[in-house]
Amino acid sequence: MTINQLHVNTGGLKFRYIKAAEHYEWTDGNRSPNQTRHPDTGQLLWKVTVTILSPDTSDAATGTVTVPATEKPEAAFDSEIDFEGLTVRFWSRNGQLGQSFIADAIKTTKPAGRKPTTAPTGAAS
Repeated sequence: MTINQLHVNTGGLKFRYIKAAEHYEWTDGNRSPNQTRHPDTGQLLWKVTVTILSPDTSDAATGTVTVPATEKPEAAFDSEIDFEGLTVRFWSRNGQLGQSFIADAIKTTKPAGRKPTTAPTGAAS
């Protein structure tokens, strides 16, 4: 497998929260029984689905960002969130091409009356 990784400049982008779910590894069509953990920090990995907006170009897309955190990242639906250390990894395996987004941390605003939270993490591998 070939992997190339690039840092994503998020300055001109906005991210809107849709949902978060546990991240699991799959091998030969079978899901691992345990939630995946970050190899360096041991924190649980979460798949955060977001709408990605580019106000400069009026483009929008839906994407999933993998984020390590001690507990499930939560925010109000469609609220603006941000990522620290966002990277995109382009990969090639058995003639298939793909990409995955990974962040060091997520900054969310909890729903109604709760303080903003940051899910801190270690460095992405």
